[in-house]
Amino acid sequence: MNAISYTGKLEALAEFNVENIVHKTLRNDMAKTLDSAAAAQFAAAEYKAVCTATNSTVFTTDGTATATAATNASDKNHRDIIDYMKKNNIPKINGYYICIGSTNHIRGLYDAFESLIQYTKPELAFNGEVGRYYGCRIIEETNYLSNTLGSGSQYGEAVYFGDDAVREGVAVPEEVRADVPDDFGRDKAIAWYYLGGFQRIWSLATDSEEHIVHVTSA
Repeated sequence: MNAISYTGKLEALAEFNVENIVHKTLRNDMAKTLDSAAAAQFAAAEYKAVCTATNSTVFTTDGTATATAATNASDKNHRDIIDYMKKNNIPKINGYYICIGSTNHIRGLYDAFESLIQYTKPELAFNGEVGRYYGCRIIEETNYLSNTLGSGSQYGEAVYFGDDAVREGVAVPEEVRADVPDDFGRDKAIAWYYLGGFQRIWSLATDSEEHIVHVTSA
């Protein structure tokens, strides 16, 4: 939950609709907060992948990356990760794996195969999707994932996953609530509210199964 307070005087004197501005700001804050809560579960995956070179990817299975990233992901790193997911029997989502990457991670892929990730029907893309390659849909994310990993703090973070990766539990769906005006209508407030959470479904340590690969660095 988060709230914004404002006054009746501001509302009366403002040239713009204050309530509309408050609603827009709260919706943006809510989206960032819930996105971060979900992303934290994806980043907690026990499968870690580190791009130590454009033709070398180091994997670990205990939730800790032991190598240092020395490059953004290339097409070879991307294929290494997809092959790793296949070898570990991670199920696909409607025939595809999903990659959600930071700006630097996506830039590395573009630099490697810019001409490949194009659509003949762009309207079929997921929201934020920038392309498909090697059986994987690639989506850019700008809120949670880091662009400052590895050597020189300049490489991107990403998560690759298949079906049944993270589940959301909702008790009260996200909504915007207005507080009861106080001080004869001079003090006002609007908040967004949500009661729920996100959780990884599988843990390699307890279930001998993991459906997420986290691209990161030591």
